[in-house]
Amino acid sequence: MNLKEILKQMDVDIATNKSTKANQLKCDLISQNYEIDFNKDIYDVTDDDLYQIGRSIILSEIKEKPFSYIDFIQFMKSDINEILNQKGLKSLK
Repeated sequence: MNLKEILKQMDVDIATNKSTKANQLKCDLISQNYEIDFNKDIYDVTDDDLYQIGRSIILSEIKEKPFSYIDFIQFMKSDINEILNQKGLKSLK
C-alpha cells in the first residue's frame, strides 16, 4: 500500500484537484520547498514526511491548538495504523 492510497482513505485525494485538503497539502509542501513521493510504500515514509503531511492536515482543521513535531508524527501514525489494521497489514513503528 502506498502513501497516495493511505491519504485517499483519509479524505486527502492527491490524484485530483477536487480535494480541498489535498490542494492545501500540495501548496504547503511547495511553500516549504519539500517534496514527497506519494507513490512510495507506506513503510518507506519518513518521520519528516509524516510531519509535513500532518502539519498541513491538522492545521487546516484545528487552528487554535499548538502541536509539536512529535505530535504531528504521532497523529499521522495513529491514523495510518488504524487504516493498516483494518486492512490486516502491519502497523508503522
